[in-house]
Amino acid sequence: MRIAAGTWLGPYETVSPLGAGGMGEVYRARDARLGREVAIKVLPLEYSLDLERLRRFEQEARAAASLNHPNIMVVYDIGIQEGTSYMVTELLEGETLRLRLREGPLALDQAEGFSVQIARGLAAAHGKGIVHRDLKPDNILVTGDGVIKILDFGLARLNLSDFEPGGPGDESPGSESSTQEGEVLGTMGHMSPEQIRGKPAGAEADIFAMGLILYEMFSGRKAFPGASAFEVQAGILKDDPAPLSRRVPFGIRAIVRRCLEKSPDRRFSSAHDLLLALEAVSGRGSPWTAVRSAIAGGSAGLFSNWPEVLIVAAVVLSCIAAGWAFWHWKNAHGENKGPPLRPERVAVAVFENQTGDPALDTLGRMASDWITEGLSRLGCVDVVPASLIYDLGRSRPAAERGGDSVPRLAEATGAGLIVTGTCYAQGQRLEIQAKLTDATAGKLIYVVDPVSGQRERPMEVVERIRRRVVDAVAARQLTPQNLLIEEARPPSYEAYREFLIGEEFFGADYRLAVAHFNRALELDPDFVLPLGGLLVSAYNSGDYQEASRQYELLERRRPVLTPVQRRKDDFWRARLGGREEEALSAIRDVVKLAVGDINSTYMLAADLLLSNRPKEAVEVLDSPDHWELFVTPTRPIGEAYFWVLCTSLHLLGQHGRELGEARRGRAVYPDHMGLCLFEADALIALGRLKEAHKVSQESFLLASGMGAPGDALRDAAIELRVHGHGEMSRKMAGDAAEWYSSRPAEERGREGTRHALGCCLYLAGRWEEATTVYGELASDHPDNVAYQGALGALAVRRGDRTRALKIADNLAGLNRPYLFGGHTYQRARIAALLDRKGEGFILAGDPRLDLEALRAAAETEAPGHGVNFDLLDGVRSHIPPFFTEGRPGEGLLFDLTL
Repeated sequence: MRIAAGTWLGPYETVSPLGAGGMGEVYRARDARLGREVAIKVLPLEYSLDLERLRRFEQEARAAASLNHPNIMVVYDIGIQEGTSYMVTELLEGETLRLRLREGPLALDQAEGFSVQIARGLAAAHGKGIVHRDLKPDNILVTGDGVIKILDFGLARLNLSDFEPGGPGDESPGSESSTQEGEVLGTMGHMSPEQIRGKPAGAEADIFAMGLILYEMFSGRKAFPGASAFEVQAGILKDDPAPLSRRVPFGIRAIVRRCLEKSPDRRFSSAHDLLLALEAVSGRGSPWTAVRSAIAGGSAGLFSNWPEVLIVAAVVLSCIAAGWAFWHWKNAHGENKGPPLRPERVAVAVFENQTGDPALDTLGRMASDWITEGLSRLGCVDVVPASLIYDLGRSRPAAERGGDSVPRLAEATGAGLIVTGTCYAQGQRLEIQAKLTDATAGKLIYVVDPVSGQRERPMEVVERIRRRVVDAVAARQLTPQNLLIEEARPPSYEAYREFLIGEEFFGADYRLAVAHFNRALELDPDFVLPLGGLLVSAYNSGDYQEASRQYELLERRRPVLTPVQRRKDDFWRARLGGREEEALSAIRDVVKLAVGDINSTYMLAADLLLSNRPKEAVEVLDSPDHWELFVTPTRPIGEAYFWVLCTSLHLLGQHGRELGEARRGRAVYPDHMGLCLFEADALIALGRLKEAHKVSQESFLLASGMGAPGDALRDAAIELRVHGHGEMSRKMAGDAAEWYSSRPAEERGREGTRHALGCCLYLAGRWEEATTVYGELASDHPDNVAYQGALGALAVRRGDRTRALKIADNLAGLNRPYLFGGHTYQRARIAALLDRKGEGFILAGDPRLDLEALRAAAETEAPGHGVNFDLLDGVRSHIPPFFTEGRPGEGLLFDLTL
């Protein structure tokens, strides 16, 4: 019912209507007592007549009134006037987020800012035990000065408890709500799977809704579109949303994926964790975010006194300093000193008419227009408008229009890449050729395969040349890889786009990476790079049989491979065969052939490290290449750059620089657990144990899935043991073991978690418990030599020499592919333990205990592979002495392996 202006509801005088919706009507009003303007929501009559509903409304409204946060609409009062129930809130001026989104996706900076504000309000409400249950763009107001206000806490639960699909609260998913300020509707497109199933909706439902809002803000479209409520419902319950664009930072995409998990327990555990993740990715977190978290108990209640809180603040500030250092590093490497011509700017010249038919003079401009339009859709290049190209040509005197147009066009437009072409005719056949010129280097870089067709249907020919030119430009511009060198021909743009999406998941989620690589091959079966992606994904996942299968598929194409691809093929043949020196030779050749391919340069550095050449690895990573293309927040695999660099520096004893590089890495990848490990290792090596302990504990504040907090504790325990701090190592290993033991049942049952637990129990000196864990792992995975080696080492620790020798003999008898020297490594470990007396070693003459022979065998079978075999042996930061000629600090390792 409409309320006339001047009507009094308690001490509030209505002034004018503001809007109406499913939860009632909203009016501007004046508070006679305080002399301020407010908003009053008058609830429908049925709420006042239903005593139970009214009771719940009052309970929820009073709870909402307890919220006092700048990103939540303030509730001032509730009341009943002559049977009319109402709620009084602050009066807000602005527009809903829904109205903003009608114009398409928000700018990245604005979307990130809004995301953090919404999460702050949500975290504050959840902290008070209040859940919204109908969070959506319609219930989020953007004020005139850009402040976010979440509307209608306290009403949403009441409204949604009555929701039934198809009932009064349902909305057509394809329609936009006419929601005005303060209106609440139960919207199918913004409900969590558990809400749709009729299950109780807790805080996890709000996190799912937050994921839907994030998706829409960054993409401009709904995560689960559909022509009917049934289609939307099915999508929410069963489908994954389409991947967000590459323009969206990887960290944001990872957060959205986690929010939109179907199972509530796989989402962020709290809105507070979601907020921490968004602040970290967007760089909008206060330096005191971690301190406030610690004061409030944090993610794990790690800090209980002020000195530890201040340590958190110091490390957070050091991360900011590292970010500043990274900015200077990028400047030093020339990122902000580009050439006079812009490499990402493309100009398409009007194609020359060499047909001899003046009637086809317009064909050259048509080709320029159509190719320019196609390039403009790539999103990775800045395309000079075709109209400007045409006007530049017309403005020149006819006598000057001949000759080489590339330098003139580049100078006039600032384009570093110029597309030129020519139209030919022979009888009734029309042919168009095109080529790409790098104006910055002044050289032709690619000739596009010509296309031909019927003369009376020229646009068919133009369309085909457009596709080939777009593919070629995309192959050159989209990533550090130069596909014009790597591929016999450029792949289709659609296939290349799928490959690039797979690359973004590479190193973070191999399952998703593999799915996109396979999709790229479906779209373009001749595309070679996805085969390499599948091979490396399988290899890095430890599935060497699958890696070999992918290699065989690659090998079948050898006759049509480019020289670069052939040497990469040679590299993988050698790597899968355990011939490290041969693999290293091949990857050196790849770097020489593919000049400027930063991915190949990284592979060389990684292979140098695995070949026990850390000094050379550092020299490669210090080369003046465009590492900023590899080390970027949008590419999680870029963390591997810091893995190779920090590990190499650690082996060389350059711990001061190692610490600086680890902190630089954390500035780029603030939510990656590996960088915490690198920083803690350097601090331990430098003897700064309190700082190292703080960094390890700080990992619990990370809200991302890029590693587990227990990993940081375990790695620190290993380094402490290596550097002679046995008691501290055992204590930290015990803490890590407790963390792994406390994981949810599903996670606790995973192989990786069990292996990590066994490692921690070993380091903590809990031999019997460790033996139980590794015994079960060895039973489940009998081919894993690391588990056999662990059981052998544990047998020695428990005084069972006979059992240890039997395991060593079994390892010696292995003869199968993909061992990579690992069985010899584990035998050497057992032998060293059996022969240890005091601080040195005594060789007993038993062939099974001949460490020198084992060392020689290991170096012959797989030199360097000791770096990456077994977490029990300090995998990342040390090589056992029997694998190396010895470098400063190496002798510290043996107490760990023993």
